[in-house]
Amino acid sequence: MDAAAKLVVLTNHATGSRYTLRDVRYSGIEGVGPRELSDAAGRGRALRLIADSGELRVGLDEIDARSPLNVPANLNAVEFDVEEGAGGRLPDRQGGRRARDGRRDPEGYG
Repeated sequence: MDAAAKLVVLTNHATGSRYTLRDVRYSGIEGVGPRELSDAAGRGRALRLIADSGELRVGLDEIDARSPLNVPANLNAVEFDVEEGAGGRLPDRQGGRRARDGRRDPEGYG
């Protein structure tokens, strides 16, 4: 459920939504054993618990073993898929954000 809670927090912050844990479809890693992990590795794949904000779900997915999401079990990884100008503001390397017209918004709100 930790991954589902993080998904809700990040999705709500990024999109201005008001999702709750009840909105997330969740399936954990129960039933996955050494054989399944070994079989996936034999195909150059890895099994990881993936939280997907597009589908608002958390579940076991098979990913490429070379994926940046394939981190040790004691770590978390995040990957953002964004469209240029999504949300009206683009990240600014100096902190804050930039509005679509290029003006700097140090608070990231406008």
